[in-house]
Amino acid sequence: MSSAPRTAVVPSPATVVTEYLAAFLAGDIAKARSAVSDDFSFRAPLMPIRGTKEQFFAGAERKTGLIRDFRILRLWQDGDEVSCVYEIDVSTPAGQASMLLHEWHVVRQGLLVETTMVFDTQAQAAHLIHDALR
Repeated sequence: MSSAPRTAVVPSPATVVTEYLAAFLAGDIAKARSAVSDDFSFRAPLMPIRGTKEQFFAGAERKTGLIRDFRILRLWQDGDEVSCVYEIDVSTPAGQASMLLHEWHVVRQGLLVETTMVFDTQAQAAHLIHDALR
């Protein structure tokens, strides 16, 4: 009996982003890295240039170690692009706070290739994270 070759099912861009965020925000950096292409680029507040995959994941364990919980509030997909609004709760020796973030992702062939992050750099949580990572 001959069977047709199986082709890999590529998850939807929304699924890729949801699984990536769940892994990253929970501190599973290895799983999060596996969802990102080698030529990944990102933009974030306070960064003067586009960053690379290596720059993005540098120190990720320390950053995500401060996150105590997260909630995806809204996620929508348009073709290969996914927009997500979520909230994180952080805890540092200096205090606890929540912060609202927005990310716009581009997904191709089941991998994140580009992310633009937006958040209020004056939010208390942003200051707590910045100070804790010094």
